[in-house]
Formats: sequence, C-alpha cells, structure tokens
Amino acid sequence: MNDKELIAKLKSRDFLKIISEMYGKDNKTFNIQKSRYMKVIENFCRYFNEYENIDLFTSPGRVELCGNHTDHNNGKVLGASINKDIIGAAGKCSNEIAIVSEGFKGVFKVNINDLKKNKDDNNTVLLIKGILKGFKDSDCKTGGFNAYITSDVLNASGISSSAAFEMLICTIINCFYNDNRIDLITLAKIGRFAENYYWEKPSGLLDQLTCGHGGIISIDFKNRENPQVSKINNIFRPNDYNVVLLNTGGNHADLTKEYASIPDEMKTVAKKLGGKTLSDIKEEKFYKNISALRKTCGDRALLRSFHFYEENKRVSEAVNAVKKNNMNDFLKIINDSGDSSWKLLQNCYISAEKKDQNIPIALTLTGLFLGAKSYPFACRVHGGGFAGVILIILPDKITGLYKNYIEKYFGKDSCMIMNIREQGALKINFK
Repeated sequence: MNDKELIAKLKSRDFLKIISEMYGKDNKTFNIQKSRYMKVIENFCRYFNEYENIDLFTSPGRVELCGNHTDHNNGKVLGASINKDIIGAAGKCSNEIAIVSEGFKGVFKVNINDLKKNKDDNNTVLLIKGILKGFKDSDCKTGGFNAYITSDVLNASGISSSAAFEMLICTIINCFYNDNRIDLITLAKIGRFAENYYWEKPSGLLDQLTCGHGGIISIDFKNRENPQVSKINNIFRPNDYNVVLLNTGGNHADLTKEYASIPDEMKTVAKKLGGKTLSDIKEEKFYKNISALRKTCGDRALLRSFHFYEENKRVSEAVNAVKKNNMNDFLKIINDSGDSSWKLLQNCYISAEKKDQNIPIALTLTGLFLGAKSYPFACRVHGGGFAGVILIILPDKITGLYKNYIEKYFGKDSCMIMNIREQGALKINFK
C-alpha cells in the first residue's frame, strides 16, 4: 500500500480491532496508537519521499515474571511481552538500510555488503550490522530497506528495548526477503549474535524470544541452542490484576560488569563440579560439595547458585499456578522469587555504591503501602537488576492509589501500568 491507502486503513474497523488486541480496548488508547502509526507513516514519507509499498511493523518490550538470572546457566524462565513497543513504517530499497529513529539525530545507515565493525559505529549501527551478518551466517537472504521508527519501550530500564529493536529489524528482513519462513528461535539467535559479537554485550535468548513470541511463555534453556518454548494462558484478566513497572531512577547502561559477574560466578561453581553451567550439575552434588566450594569459589558464588536451583523450581511452580488460574499461589511464588533475588542473587544494588539503593527503597515502600491495604500482591526486582525497574502485580482497584503514592517518591510517570500483549514482533496485516 502507498501512504494514502495505509492512512485510510488506520481509520478502519479492521485497525480498531488490531489496536484493541495489542494495546487495549478504550478510546483513549485507540486514539494514542492511531496517532503513533499515522506519525510514522507521515515521517517515513517526509524522509524517504514517495513509496508504492509501505508496511507497518511492531515489536514489543517484555517483562520477566519469574526465573531471574537463570537463562545464562541453561535454566527456566517465565516471561511475557507487554503493550509498550517499537513501531515502524518500512519500504524496500536496494543495498542499504537507512533508519530514522524519533528522538535521535540523523539517519542510521548500513551498506548491506559492508558489515565490518568500525570504531566510529554507534550501538544502533552495530546492531544492524550484526543482524545482517547473523542472517548471512544462517544462510538467509538479506536486502535493503528504509524505515522510520518510534518507541515507547523505555531505554535502559530492563524491559528490553535493545531486543525489541533487534526483533523489529529481524521481522522486517524476514518479511521483505525471506517470505516470513524463518522460525522464531533462529531470529532470536540472530538478535543474540548481534548483541554478543557486535555490541559486545553478554546476553542469552530470553529477551529476544519473549519479545518475538508474544503473550506469557515459559522457556526451558536446558538445550541452549534449541530451548523449549511453551505458551501459557494469560492469568491477568481485565479489571482484575495489573502488571506495573516502577522506574526507580537507576540506569542499566553501565552495569555490564555487574551483570556478567552473576553467570561467571555460577559457571565457576559448575566448572569446579565438572560442568559448564549449573544445569549440568545435579542439585544433590552441589550440596554435597558446599564446604569445598566455599573455599574455592567464595560465598557469594554459592549463594547465587542456591538461587539458581530454587528459582528453577519456582518457575515450574509458577507455570502450574497459572494453568490452575490460582492467583494467590502465583503471587506468593513471585514474591519468593523476588526475595531470593534480593538476598541470594544480590542484584538489588551495587555493593560498592552503598549510598544508592533505589531498588531496595522502592521494594520497601511498595511493601509497606500494599501490605497495609490487605490485598494479595507481589513485588520484585525486575530483569538484570542493580538499578532501574521493579515489577509489581496488584489488584486493579488499588492500582491508581499505588501510582499516586509511589510517584511522590520517584517522580511523575515513573509508575507504568502494563497490559500483557498476546502478539509478538510482526508485520501488521490489513484485510
């Protein structure tokens, strides 16, 4: 479709249904989202002139419900995509990818035949190059395109803005040049490759799989290269319980060393016991060797390993609670997971910076307020931790009260109310 045909579609009942399914059914949400999509089409045409065929794409952020820091040791995770996303208008071109991103200066350009890393490449260019290299190494087709994108996936906040971007670019290339034949796990591996080898950021497949799949999913990483992904029914019904993220004001951007220490310490324990990751080591063997491991690996590595084994059990328990639609059991499991992250995993603050403990302050204030209301709830550190975001699950009837309360401490719009989104990264198809 050209821009005029596409804009006409945005005013149709078909688009109303699409918006309702992805973002929510109220009129305010529809108007906001329609305006976003109108804007990306108009700005695409402003930067890239006339196009006979323009397509719209979307890729969501994600939350991690349970399974904190287990994927890198081939453990289990329960995650979900959310209704915060990157959207874009894109059209094919020849041998170049050119992307304009709202809020950033200039145009990010990559020649699809020149994928060498250069010292002047910024992170966006590196990710694009890495994705193209990943497609080629996977014997998949690549090609050029122009795109204008905008995002409400908050950067450096633990809801995977980088993975959402990677899966958006992967989806565009898969649609334009591979007839959508490439499976999700392959696309996720391509995104991970771009992060690991071009951006040099240690990450697994969790973020890419959750952003790409959509809905609530459980992932078992026992087979690292072919993880088992299972769709789970959505336990969060309208006007019942909400998923809320609180931005505590910290930033994930410079915490690579802190993140890397967790898998490194777990793997050191595994290596001492004859494996590569803790998933290779039976729990009984780990417990039999605790005294020796304390001397060779240190206590923090052991505490983090305790967390790994117990967290894997909690993921399975959480999946069962969701399947039985038992919200009270589910909330208890999430709280237990959060307590373990705080006490054993130790990723709620940086030990070397004892004055700044945003996440423990946020968890304490949340617990005091919601505990006094006598409603079942859960709160926990979210994602990588050390800074950034906490996740809260609470009844819809007190969500507004909590938002007003907590924003007195962390600022206006720091509290973000989310919906679980059933759709992952995709091209928007009109009838």
